[in-house]
Amino acid sequence: MEHADDGLMVITLLTSDAENNVADDADCNDWAEAYGSTHPIVADDVGLSWNVMEGGYGYPFFMLLDRGMVIETLADGDGSISKEEIVALL
Repeated sequence: MEHADDGLMVITLLTSDAENNVADDADCNDWAEAYGSTHPIVADDVGLSWNVMEGGYGYPFFMLLDRGMVIETLADGDGSISKEEIVALL
């Protein structure tokens, strides 16, 4: 998918580190370095994502938000959100 400069934002939310401890800033930096990420990486150090994931979602977990920051799509598993769903929100 081509990068869109019209509002597309990707954020990675880390819920834990490799040892299943609460994620912190160092884990976010390690993730960015390991995967070459240039988008924001945020540590969920207070467990906010669990409130959304209580519906039985697994990892990787994806959430699409519209321009008003309203959750449009929740899904888990690689390839669970299509390019068409992403483009529709742009």
